[in-house]
Amino acid sequence: MGFEKQLPHERDDEASVALLTEEPVQDQRSSRSRTRPVVRGLLTLLACLLYTAAIVAVCEWRNSSFSFAQRESLVVPNLLKDSIRYVPLTYGDTDVMTHPLFGEPTDELEKNWHELLQYSDVRVPKEEMRRLGREYQGVQFPDGDYYGMVTAHHDLHCLMRFHHHFYLDHYFPNITEEERVLEARHSVHCLDRIKKSIMCLPDTTLTTMRWLDFTPLPSANWSTPRSCMDWSLIDGWAKNNWVNVRAENMMVHPTFGPVAHNTNGTNRIGVASRPHGDHMR
Repeated sequence: MGFEKQLPHERDDEASVALLTEEPVQDQRSSRSRTRPVVRGLLTLLACLLYTAAIVAVCEWRNSSFSFAQRESLVVPNLLKDSIRYVPLTYGDTDVMTHPLFGEPTDELEKNWHELLQYSDVRVPKEEMRRLGREYQGVQFPDGDYYGMVTAHHDLHCLMRFHHHFYLDHYFPNITEEERVLEARHSVHCLDRIKKSIMCLPDTTLTTMRWLDFTPLPSANWSTPRSCMDWSLIDGWAKNNWVNVRAENMMVHPTFGPVAHNTNGTNRIGVASRPHGDHMR
């Protein structure tokens, strides 16, 4: 009974067994007492591991979210972020004989190019220029905002100019040899700009191949579906922010004065000549 008093927390039946078999029960308790710290240690270690994993996961999520936001602010202009939406699009085969933009020069073709590029000149708020850190080299309007252009519109302008390259006598009647040299340089500039844009935002759609019944060579299957930005939204943003940069006193050069009717240093090729090289628009 003395042993039972030493263990008031144990059940009576366990105490009775202890009186009859004292040594085995002591061994059992000794084994249990040795096991409990090990179990507690394992549980503590597991809890620490889970807690650490949770902390790491949260940190990685926050870092990845920050990195994504940082990349987005660098890659996607804030002004157009709400106008970017992807839509499924499938291109068909091109009818080169009746292409609305790249065929023989006609009034209809010129009208199509005008409609495609008419909103190229846009207004950039001074707050955005400040965010970009480009006020010191911007072209500022009298109201404080700045002159800008969606790069896609510039690339389309380059496509138009490269189309002109195939019809020089039409677009530049009586072109001189000097003008031909300038125009060739301008075409190289445009090709380089388009090449850089393609590599900057490459279309990763896989174009598959197919057999045709009139040639033994495989042909690209241009009907492969792809994800494209909705051009109508991009062009719509440009339309809503379009500015007539040719208006009187809209642009005033710090040295040459108002730009509207000033042709100093310009030519019909669109290349600004300077002593140490040409500048392409």
